[in-house]
Amino acid sequence: MTGRVSVVVLTALALLLVGWTHAPPAGAQDQARVTDGLVALYTFNDEGDAILDAAETAEPLSLQIAEDSSAEVSEGALTISGSSLVASEQPATALATACLESNEVTVEAWVQPASLDQTGPARIVTLSSDPSTRNFTLGQEGDRYIVRLRTTQTNLGGSPDFEALKGSLTTDLTHVVFTRAADGIVRIYINGKLVALGQRLGDLSNWADDLRLGLGNELTRDRPWLGSIHLVAIYSRALSEDEIRANLEAGPDA
Repeated sequence: MTGRVSVVVLTALALLLVGWTHAPPAGAQDQARVTDGLVALYTFNDEGDAILDAAETAEPLSLQIAEDSSAEVSEGALTISGSSLVASEQPATALATACLESNEVTVEAWVQPASLDQTGPARIVTLSSDPSTRNFTLGQEGDRYIVRLRTTQTNLGGSPDFEALKGSLTTDLTHVVFTRAADGIVRIYINGKLVALGQRLGDLSNWADDLRLGLGNELTRDRPWLGSIHLVAIYSRALSEDEIRANLEAGPDA
């Protein structure tokens, strides 16, 4: 497959904007989040430089805010106001291995971008080592969300890109989810609505197990993203639409 991954637009842009331009109501905060296949979860409830992994796994992966970073955790969110490094100190080996074995992945985040002019793409969530080597990246390219996913049919940087529609990204608090199923189908959901559908051929057997997980920047600190992140969850399977809606209803502070 060459060029950009083809995207099938499922509804008219005017209809999709209903879901994009306003974050959904907080909903019932006692709604249970999906835990099957959960390999990492960050809820930012512990203030300080250490961000604990709330997923109940045998090998939790904590993150660390570097001393010279313009980032802080407060009131259930990681706020990044300048170039920062927020990353695991150890490779995310267990996380990568779980996705490799299932040949599936879900990357979920509650985010509020600081502006619409961030490019690079600016890294929101990334499992990578540098701008050209990754397993996955969820990022921002202007007014759209963009995903790079490495498979046996892409380069090591996960190109070609898989993109949501232009105008899909706003500065509102937003629930964004990317899924890749074993059959190669990739999807992006924004506030519970399926907004992009495509195919990423190959499999995840070439994923590296020595990459670190980072938030708000590339590990080389040259693709910064500014804004607030209220939740990040990674699953070793593709969540269904019903499961994504359940997590949406649970809200950003679950």
